[in-house]
Amino acid sequence: IEEIKSAIELSGIKISNIVVNPLASGAAVLTNSEMNDDRLVIDIGGGTTDVLAINDGAISFVGVLPVGGNQFTTDIANTFNSSFDEAEKIKFKHASANITINSQKNKIPITDNNGNINKIPIFEICQLARERSRELAKLIAINLTDNSIDQTSYSKILITGGGSLLPGITEIFESVLLAKTINATPTDIETNENTYTNLSAFHSSAAGLIKWSLNQ
Repeated sequence: IEEIKSAIELSGIKISNIVVNPLASGAAVLTNSEMNDDRLVIDIGGGTTDVLAINDGAISFVGVLPVGGNQFTTDIANTFNSSFDEAEKIKFKHASANITINSQKNKIPITDNNGNINKIPIFEICQLARERSRELAKLIAINLTDNSIDQTSYSKILITGGGSLLPGITEIFESVLLAKTINATPTDIETNENTYTNLSAFHSSAAGLIKWSLNQ
């Protein structure tokens, strides 16, 4: 943290406060009343998945798992011997935790590291995403259990972050965590000048930092 602060300050930016990432995401997606209730927030980022448990308005648990959206991309890259950038494009365009009839019938081109263009069924991309989603949900469940957190005691679990945009991941999480799970996006940010809307789950951390700052 000190090294990050030093680097930012050397670039000419003044740091007013440091906020742990899942708390920032929670501030973005939870209403004021929800912040004083019992809520579980899961932020699926690029390199990590952050977990925040709030009970009666107090933080009862903060956890970080070293698995995020990048691992979904790496699964595709390793399986089909493609570059990370190529796999990332394929993930955003075709990956889903849902297995549909169309995904079983249709094929897409993917360029491997040797420059060869191969046709692969979309089904195989979705299967990778589905298995990684299930594995991530199981890791979260284990992490919560190890820290004496019972996710089934929460009325709902909110998932956010760029990784939560994967179609079908909410249903996978709900089936593994055995608790109502919903996709959460940042609530509107109101400043003295504008109201910022149309924010997606991808913006949760940044939006939460802004809301945190405004509330201070």
